[in-house]
Amino acid sequence: MSINQIQFQIGLSLVEFIKLFKTEKCCRNYLRHEKWPEGFCCRRCSYKCSSIQIKGIRETHECLNCFYKESLLAHTLFEHSRLPLKVWFLAIQLLTQAKTCISAMELHRQLQVNIKTAQLIKHKLMQTLTEAEEKRVLHGRIECDDAYLGGVLQRGKRVPHPEGKVPFLAAVQTDKARHHQLIVLSQVNNLSRDEVTDWAKIHIEPQSLILSNELECFKALAVNYHHRPYSKKLHGKQLSEFKWINTILTNIKTAFSGTLHTFDFRKYSARYLGHMQFRFNHRFDLKECFSEVLKQVVLTKPK
Repeated sequence: MSINQIQFQIGLSLVEFIKLFKTEKCCRNYLRHEKWPEGFCCRRCSYKCSSIQIKGIRETHECLNCFYKESLLAHTLFEHSRLPLKVWFLAIQLLTQAKTCISAMELHRQLQVNIKTAQLIKHKLMQTLTEAEEKRVLHGRIECDDAYLGGVLQRGKRVPHPEGKVPFLAAVQTDKARHHQLIVLSQVNNLSRDEVTDWAKIHIEPQSLILSNELECFKALAVNYHHRPYSKKLHGKQLSEFKWINTILTNIKTAFSGTLHTFDFRKYSARYLGHMQFRFNHRFDLKECFSEVLKQVVLTKPK
């Protein structure tokens, strides 16, 4: 039996993480390189030299030309945070390297912070990753399906549109060998033709081949794309056409029910889906995934 190299990669283990980020100084050095890869550059006058002032765990750079001061954390997600960078870095490691989702309660235990702080850390990071993935575009052969989060059961059956049920669209791009490459997970207000049209304009390259079920809203895809609808009663070869989208949707729902249990679906689904999308699309190199999150943290505005 062959080993799936992506599935069995070690990534950035806790052992390696501790070696890389032993002290707060190591974290500051790493963040400084991410923020100013070519060295300090004054935001006001573009001068390249500065003096460094360290007070406690905070680092401030003062331009030697115009004397403009800028904190290392300024204009990043970490701005205004009083937590040590080691806590933030460990939170990123846990969120990116865990095989499944990680709850705020687990972060609270692992980071030794109170539950409200853990929730805030998690949602700030998830929002950053969601924004990083919001312009993701798929092309080529694409499997597409609709799904719901939340809702209640009535007499053992799900009613069509129960209160609290949130619809979302899922799409997976595959290569010529039918291996899954990239995904898009997008919460939508409703499953209408207009919603699907607007979603496709953002996330799917024109003239792509899209496979979907025969739901009415997906008929909008016939305009600018090669749309191939299938009956919901799939069997045999037709069922294999949707292998990866069915697998991904199953994994998503399992993660929600097994790790997160319950949350306000309508309010937070977009963040959780964005977080899952980012992790999946960066799964080929888990070490690089950690670095990519740090890059997004530096590029994003304070939240």
